[in-house]
Amino acid sequence: MNTPIALVTGGSRGIGRAIVARLIQDGYQVVNFSRRPPDALLPGETFRSVDLGDAAATREAARELAAERRVLHLVNNAGMIQVANIEDVTEAELQRTLALNLTAPVLLLQALLPAMREAKYGRVVNIGSRAALGKGGRTVYGASKAGLAGMTRTWALELAADGITVNTVAPGPIATELFNQSNPPGQPKTLALEASIPVRRVCRWAWRASTLPSAWGEAAYCGFHSRPSLDRKRPPVAQQPPAPIAISPMMASTVWPSRLKDWRWQSMNDG
Repeated sequence: MNTPIALVTGGSRGIGRAIVARLIQDGYQVVNFSRRPPDALLPGETFRSVDLGDAAATREAARELAAERRVLHLVNNAGMIQVANIEDVTEAELQRTLALNLTAPVLLLQALLPAMREAKYGRVVNIGSRAALGKGGRTVYGASKAGLAGMTRTWALELAADGITVNTVAPGPIATELFNQSNPPGQPKTLALEASIPVRRVCRWAWRASTLPSAWGEAAYCGFHSRPSLDRKRPPVAQQPPAPIAISPMMASTVWPSRLKDWRWQSMNDG
């Protein structure tokens, strides 16, 4: 049996690094598309330096990979954020963010899609953000992640007949380098954010990688629902019956680290 291959973007640090490690643990070979290499390659990992904010470079790297290897698993994890209130948002910032957060996932899936369709099998996981639901200073970032969620639903509908499932995983605050840059530890806004979380802490990035097997597992279900939360005014919708396509919910609750137990995703604990 051939070892499955997964392409992970932004796999050198933070959440992406945890995803790479988890996939290798689960028996995958991983191709890591990032600008910078990881501190040390893991057994079964191949690193390629790619500027995913450059459409031409991304398209070429994806084309070369598709010609060399049969990649049926894709994790669009790479992303960028520049915090700015609406009056300070620039066109350049908008273009840079959308190029990485939206354009790159499109180009990568387009390159891998022929092999997935030929195999009648494919798994795509897009890493979203709770900012898609709105957050101060995240006009551009929130728009890009909301767009990614919309693309996820569209791709799931378009590709279901080919045996390809597409999901978005979008939890609340995760203590990565990127998160800490826009939410400096100890700052009043960061402390207020932590206080608003029922467990009074920000999630560690290793937890997030644990959802990946569920996100592209063989037992796929269909259904949309709103964020799981402690808000009794907006409870999660009821479980839907099995169906041949997988359309992910927006998993955007700040209570995810210890309280979320959704029927589609394995529960998480302090481990």
